[in-house]
Amino acid sequence: MGGRIVQLSLKSEEGRSRGLPKHPVQELVITPEGVQGDFNRWRTEEAAGDPDQAVLLQSEEFLADLRAEGWPVQAGDMGENLTVAGLRSDALRPGVRVHLGEVVLEVSKVCDPCTILFGLPYVGIERGPAFLRALAGRRGWFARVLQGGMIRTDMPVDVVSTDCRRLVHDAEGLNTGVWPFRPDSLVTPVDRFFTRSHAPVPRIDPTGWRLEVDGLVDRPRSFSLEELRGAFPRRSVTATLVCAGLRRDEFMSLGPLRGELPWGPEAISTGEWTGVALRDLLQAVGVGERARHVEFIGLDDVERHGHRFGFGGSIDLAKALSGEVLLASELNRAPLPAAHGFPIRVVVPGWIGARSVKWLGRITLAEAPSTNYFQSRAYRVLREINATDPRDISAGVAMSGVPLNAVILDPTAAQVVPAGRVPVRGWAMGSEGRPPTAVEVSSNGGEDWVAARIGVKGAAWTWAFWEAAVELAPGGHTLAVRATDGSGATQPRTLGETWNVKGYGNNAWHRVFVRAE
Repeated sequence: MGGRIVQLSLKSEEGRSRGLPKHPVQELVITPEGVQGDFNRWRTEEAAGDPDQAVLLQSEEFLADLRAEGWPVQAGDMGENLTVAGLRSDALRPGVRVHLGEVVLEVSKVCDPCTILFGLPYVGIERGPAFLRALAGRRGWFARVLQGGMIRTDMPVDVVSTDCRRLVHDAEGLNTGVWPFRPDSLVTPVDRFFTRSHAPVPRIDPTGWRLEVDGLVDRPRSFSLEELRGAFPRRSVTATLVCAGLRRDEFMSLGPLRGELPWGPEAISTGEWTGVALRDLLQAVGVGERARHVEFIGLDDVERHGHRFGFGGSIDLAKALSGEVLLASELNRAPLPAAHGFPIRVVVPGWIGARSVKWLGRITLAEAPSTNYFQSRAYRVLREINATDPRDISAGVAMSGVPLNAVILDPTAAQVVPAGRVPVRGWAMGSEGRPPTAVEVSSNGGEDWVAARIGVKGAAWTWAFWEAAVELAPGGHTLAVRATDGSGATQPRTLGETWNVKGYGNNAWHRVFVRAE
């Protein structure tokens, strides 16, 4: 899933020997000056400690290509410190940021082949020039260190383009998302996650935090954070969180949606979540015979119509006992940030983000769904406006699972692209944990289609990344994408087929207008 480190390498300064080949190690300490304990004569003596050459990265896929061409290269032979696998061939390039746990690198420039490589036993003076020609554009990438720390073999690698910005949809800065973003890694770095809150982020002292479990249970309990972590095994799930308002701005092109945030395609992110399985906790407290729903209430302070309460909602008992629902304390192998629900949040894979309640304080089992405002009066799909109160959607259907969807990430709307063969990339996600089985792309608004290749397939509860190529003559073109999942479900053709009063759940074909020149 996404990229990962397949080998870490360094070379000690023994005998002032050249800095390659390097030898494998299990851990490296990265500092702003480079890799601790690593000898690099060029960097220290010729480049005067240039921070842009602090770390050298290499792609295992490039090494595999060289081996297929007859060069028996191994990880570390090129002098690289990090050999990574599972990234797109163009993912590593100057300007992108590489996230490795707490460590953040920024690719600064390509490392040019040099004659020091003639010293490799399978190269030599005679074959050296041919080897340098084979390495053109494939020697590796230098990077500067933006944030140091320790890294380990097999850690996930997230590559983030810096040609993106965080869109802010409210005055308080609570509802934000990064756009555009590239389909470089399955898991979204934390600093690129979208944020969605209905009230300010609460300040919670973890030492005094308690999780109350009550309602239709055999043994009501109150857990401290330490008790919760100690009582149940740690479990992890990789899941994509989808805001119910994803792509609402397209509905707004049909007419105003008063009081709603103008979310575009940025309100989606994928995380590796770790914590306690809700099923384990419910089995420990005992599920009452009449229990049919599980309600979650957060510790934030929301105001609606003169009343103050914690954000909440519920899921049906079958989903709660399914095993993938977590009470998460970690995101991407680090403690939950405050904006994402510290110290504990619910993660309900495959359901709208609103059911993954943050800052969890109470779990209640009941016969009926939650009466919380955000279950009974919001996040409901109503297709006809209530003439008495146009914003009242209480008569609608409560939202649960996210629908099949697909989005074009590259190119972006109104982008000018070179005429000819143009690559098109994006994501697709099935419903109810079913991965997409087919993705198609059109260059003329949906009249003709070509099959896309699903390159990064992801897991049951995540998006997948696809890519295609279309021929564009000079002029304007409307690109479109549609997906199919394992159930045979397809996406609606038009916005009118899925329009609703609050602009939730838009999964019509995603269209992007571009101009070719």
